[in-house]
Amino acid sequence: MSREKALARALPGSVVVVNFAAAWKNELGAELVITPSDFELSGEYRSAVSSSGSQAKRQ
Repeated sequence: MSREKALARALPGSVVVVNFAAAWKNELGAELVITPSDFELSGEYRSAVSSSGSQAKRQ
């Protein structure tokens, strides 16, 4: 059964809600911040290392 069909058959209230709001930092100093809003996730990634030597930022 495909995931889409399985989700349609799920009983109301049987789904676990997961909060993805968080900030992660790796061993190189890069940081990822995730912000949930209703049914969307947005975020920002900041790399501590880039080819130009400065911090790179991506939204």
